[in-house]
Amino acid sequence: MESKSKKRKDHVIKYDTDKVATNIYCCLARDFRASEGADFVRDAEVALTTDITTFRQIKYPERVKLKPWEPAISVGRFKRIAQMESVLKKYRFAKDIWTDDELEKLTFDKYFKSQERISMHKPYGKPAHMVTARARKIARRILGSYSAEDTLKYAKFGKKSSIGCPLAKSYIDLKLTTPEAFTGSTECSRWFFENCVSNDPLMRAFVENLCSGSKPFDELNLKHESLNLINVPKTWKVHRTITPLTLLSLFYSYGVGEQVTRKLKDAGLDISRLQQRHRKLVRRYSSSRTHATVDLSAASDSLTKVNLNRILPREWYRALRPTFTHQVVYGDEEVEAYTESVLPMGNGLTFPVETLIFYCIIKAIGELLGVEGVYSVYGDDIIYPSRVHRYAMWIFPQLGLEMNADKTFVEAKFRESCGADFYRGQDVRPFFLRGGHQMLTASRYSAFLYKTINGLLRRWTFEEIPQTIRYLMIELAMLQKPILRVPSLFPDTAGIKFSDPGDKFPGTELLDWSPIRCLFANGSRWFEFTFLAESPRRRTVKDARPYYWLALQGLDDTPKKNNFWDTDYSVYSIPPQQPLQWERVKVNRFYTDKDGKKRRVKPKRILTTTSRESPAFKLRKVEHQTLDKRGKLIKQDLISDWI
Repeated sequence: MESKSKKRKDHVIKYDTDKVATNIYCCLARDFRASEGADFVRDAEVALTTDITTFRQIKYPERVKLKPWEPAISVGRFKRIAQMESVLKKYRFAKDIWTDDELEKLTFDKYFKSQERISMHKPYGKPAHMVTARARKIARRILGSYSAEDTLKYAKFGKKSSIGCPLAKSYIDLKLTTPEAFTGSTECSRWFFENCVSNDPLMRAFVENLCSGSKPFDELNLKHESLNLINVPKTWKVHRTITPLTLLSLFYSYGVGEQVTRKLKDAGLDISRLQQRHRKLVRRYSSSRTHATVDLSAASDSLTKVNLNRILPREWYRALRPTFTHQVVYGDEEVEAYTESVLPMGNGLTFPVETLIFYCIIKAIGELLGVEGVYSVYGDDIIYPSRVHRYAMWIFPQLGLEMNADKTFVEAKFRESCGADFYRGQDVRPFFLRGGHQMLTASRYSAFLYKTINGLLRRWTFEEIPQTIRYLMIELAMLQKPILRVPSLFPDTAGIKFSDPGDKFPGTELLDWSPIRCLFANGSRWFEFTFLAESPRRRTVKDARPYYWLALQGLDDTPKKNNFWDTDYSVYSIPPQQPLQWERVKVNRFYTDKDGKKRRVKPKRILTTTSRESPAFKLRKVEHQTLDKRGKLIKQDLISDWI
């Protein structure tokens, strides 16, 4: 006989996101036809509902790289074309043009084709030699001397996956207490045991426990010299390839990488702020066109030993070398292959080092030409004076670097960098519906709809896309739950964001909106309302010592983002917020006491931490005061203004 819980699961109503994705595209097309004409993207709309292959091959009107004799298009038309071209770019349908196996094969083929290009011998003339020589001087000026003590000081295990420890299990207590997760390469393992274990009693205790279990020390995977080639979602037509390191290699790489990050900050390239800086710069340069924005193809894969050896000072190159490997394993059959890339995605060194290398190269070209201006690099997003571009196009291929022609802009009045798109000084960044086909329960479907509505309204006003917003509102109303309104500081999944608590969309006044109550107390104004809160799941922690070790290092293991919804955990998520928490668990067991009476076993306490699983979504009310059963104040929500 089936259990009641299983029967309940079988009868849960689920909602198809493919249907929403299709209707959003069609509604946007109809909204835009008021300005663009009755035939605007008509062929694409028909193809989407009849043949996905035809839809994916649709060519949209050119909006960026126009011919000299073609008139420039208006900002509004540019933005509308960009929106229709991009809205489903990062969404995969259940029956898309490529199956999962085909997409994985295409991604691997692209990766190894890139490896062939990088591995080929390239002519290296005097100009390229002059550029790398100057770049080496710039790198030496930025980096200064290398400190082995700082590597140990800044080293950390990180919160991502590593070899032997997939992302779903990447918790610090499992990494340090599970033999399968405790992996390392030969050089990084040697460094770890010489510098960390010998000087850290707590870490030494972890290693002794690992060796005293079922696996002796000699059987621990501490000589792992190959990496696993893994694909993660990117767009409908290609995955992103990453290669996580072993646990101890990752620990070491973060130590060196943090040093590079701090050296870059001292030189005026603060990685934590460069994204915002680039977004401001592209707005200015989309009007002036004095500077170009460039994106590199397979940028991290292009960081070969040859280029690193040419540009980095010798002591820094030797510091990076323990993380290098030339062997990758890919596919279900675990095929081994050679790779020229030594700093791929998944290495704690990759991002700061590629920022440094690409900056030194483009800055060297500018200094040799005597061209002044802004030179800025964030990963593979590069900004430099337009006068330098034709020389960069000549030098980059000689260094194995390939510019992405689709994302490089010099002459057009459009600039793109770090998630910012500007045309003639105006923000034209489109909304992307991210993810893929899902069958969602009502609460998750509500969160999906709220996130979609807020994402669209961040790029468009209600008056510009009324049919699209009304369609999504109808979908919310069909769930037979009150529609939630929240301030703009709340997560996108919490409800529809309004700048004023009394606002509603025109024509939706008759829908069931959740009430918002305004109170006046303690000389201030307060709001009571309901929102959809993320409720992070909890998992049991069997050994708390790894978290104690983290606290001593000034670190934490709390996940900052949820992988599926890509939203931050905020103060408006259901608690607990602390990394570790004791929870009471009822035990449904009985015992007989000395008097012969049957008694229930007392509840026990277990230690838990935040899980990396997708959070549940629950309705929560923001109230002026929250009281416990005894009437004691346990929480006061400080929503004193609607911001």
